[in-house]
Amino acid sequence: MSLGGLLARLSAPNFEAGQVVSVKPQDEKPMKYEVCWVSPKGGSYELGLRFPWPVSEFWDSWAADLLADARPTNSEILERRNQVRLECLLEGKLSVGDREIIVDVMDIGGGGALIELDSELNENESMKLTVETPVRIGDLPCKIARGWPGEPSLYGLEFFDLRERHRLAVVRLLDHLFRTSGPESEPDI
Repeated sequence: MSLGGLLARLSAPNFEAGQVVSVKPQDEKPMKYEVCWVSPKGGSYELGLRFPWPVSEFWDSWAADLLADARPTNSEILERRNQVRLECLLEGKLSVGDREIIVDVMDIGGGGALIELDSELNENESMKLTVETPVRIGDLPCKIARGWPGEPSLYGLEFFDLRERHRLAVVRLLDHLFRTSGPESEPDI
C-alpha cells in the first residue's frame, strides 16, 4: 500500500486494466480503485491498483488511517515515491536559464513530473515548470531526477522549495485530473 495505490492478490483473474473496483476490508467504507495491471504470481494473480479520485477523499478513508500507522522505512508498505502521480498529457513550458521549451507533461504529482521533449537537457541547469491548463501551476522549481535522452527525450523532474501557492495549485490540478478521468464500472474485490 502507498499513498497512491495498493497491490492486491487474488486467486482468479476476474479483472482487467482500466476497470474500477471497490475495495472494502472488514466493516470499512468501500474505496474505489482503478486496476492498472494484472499479472500471474505463483498460483494466484496480482493486481496493481491506483486511487483515481480527489485526494481529499483518500485522506478521509481507512487507507489513510492505515498509512498513518506505518513506518516510512518499511518498504513492504510504502513505495519509494510517496506522492500521488497521475498520468496525463498536458502542454507545459520549461524555463531553463534564459530559454523556454515547450514540453509534454506525461504524469504529474506533488513531488514531480515526467516530461517529454524533442531536445536534450543539461542535468545541472536550474529549471521551472509551468502548466497553463486545465489548472494553472506556474514556475515550479525543479531539477532532473532521471533522464532518458533520445528522440524524443524523457525526463523525470523532482520539485523542490515549493511555496504554499505551488502546492495548492498542484492539488487543484490533481483534483481536476482525478475528476475528469475515471472508468464507470465498479465491481467489488
